[in-house]
Amino acid sequence: FHASSEGELEGLRPLIDALEAPKVLTVFSSSAEAAVQKLAGAPGIVTAGLSPAEGNWSAALASIKPRRFVTLKYEAWPDLWASLSQQGIGLTIVGAELRSSLRWGARILKLLGVKLPQIEAIAFTEKRRAINDCVLNAQWKVIPDPRWWRVATRLATRSERSKQIGQTLEKLARPIVFLAQVWPAEKVLIEGALAKVRGSLV
Repeated sequence: FHASSEGELEGLRPLIDALEAPKVLTVFSSSAEAAVQKLAGAPGIVTAGLSPAEGNWSAALASIKPRRFVTLKYEAWPDLWASLSQQGIGLTIVGAELRSSLRWGARILKLLGVKLPQIEAIAFTEKRRAINDCVLNAQWKVIPDPRWWRVATRLATRSERSKQIGQTLEKLARPIVFLAQVWPAEKVLIEGALAKVRGSLV
């Protein structure tokens, strides 16, 4: 399983947890390294950490020999796709949409004379599936968005920490504005813009 960053890793978690086969987890962004390391000791996880750099996928895949490569949405690195194709490893794209990155990934492989890997594209709605064209030559399926399974699971097994956070939030002035994965420079701008607004900023 490969995710670009922590948010995408969360989106893949229900599928990671549901699959009983041995799993390797990688993330592209160093900001998600701590999150993926927390999963390193989970049942069935062979290894977890940062992904190879573009240009080094072939050797990594050859050493791991995965049966399938599963990613989320828009990871379409030409070296990754070419390596998957050349080693006969199928690619599953969860939450697939024909974004520009997927189109460019397909075009670059065509320019290089490399066949696309065998792609299974999983959309979350029939409307998303309907955007399929012949760019990816993929088999399309539709499943509910696994992020909601993740939310339901976390609600059913609330940790002490989440209970404490809930109690803290109950005491805050409304409305509450939540910020996630914000860069320090953005935080300064947002705090300045909201300084005169009633409520709480989390």
